[in-house]
Amino acid sequence: MPHFMPPFMPWPSTAQPPAGPGTQDPPSSPPPAELGSLEEFYLQFNIPDHAQVGLEKLGFQIGDDLSQVPIEEVKGAGIKVLDWQRILKQYRKYKHHN
Repeated sequence: MPHFMPPFMPWPSTAQPPAGPGTQDPPSSPPPAELGSLEEFYLQFNIPDHAQVGLEKLGFQIGDDLSQVPIEEVKGAGIKVLDWQRILKQYRKYKHHN
């Protein structure tokens, strides 16, 4: 009785075939929406001048994560602790609305 052998089948590959003509990569995500300007934030939430100067010393830009700034640096920039707490609260509101 003859032994049956199936036809040769190559091992499946996980590699993708090369893209053919007219094939494009999917479009990338759109850039994040603009959160606004520093001046807009300062005006909208009535940030006092001395706190604005302190935020400038910290290098603050809209979009930064202020919750990660050590309180020692905040104090070193001349921002009082209670002012800082208000700024954090107002900044969260600002980012949420924008």
